[in-house]
Amino acid sequence: MKKNSIDERLSRVEATVKHLSRRLHKTVLGVIPPTLINVYVHKPMEDGTILTAALVDGKIKKGLMVVKKYLVTGKVEFTCKLTRPDGEFFTSFKTSKLWEEIDLDIDVEIGDVFDFSVSDPNAVEGIWVTFLFDATMENKKIVKQLRDQLEMIDEGI
Repeated sequence: MKKNSIDERLSRVEATVKHLSRRLHKTVLGVIPPTLINVYVHKPMEDGTILTAALVDGKIKKGLMVVKKYLVTGKVEFTCKLTRPDGEFFTSFKTSKLWEEIDLDIDVEIGDVFDFSVSDPNAVEGIWVTFLFDATMENKKIVKQLRDQLEMIDEGI
């Protein structure tokens, strides 16, 4: 065999990888994305309601509304309302765009009710609404896995 043969090089690489793997962390951290609160309605309810959701502790971060068709000319008013035992929080916007990003960043507590509605239920048709809801850590399941356990799961053992 030559002094620097392929076999010798591979064995040195394998030894180095084995040595470095001992220095790696033994646990793996997973990131939990926000939950989607979403709905599609062909027509809003008679009172203009498009979405109603009861929530746990967390934060409503951002939303997106897509309107298939406006049945009126001009801008239409939409409202986000959070109802809680100590009162209500409102924010409204007017638009005639086919899609609209909605910036909220609202803290919510267990039992709060979030409503999204339109002022004139006959003004729109075909509405998709999605909001990102990020539950607080105490409402998330935390699972610690050793790296070796995850590798075994990945390998189907």
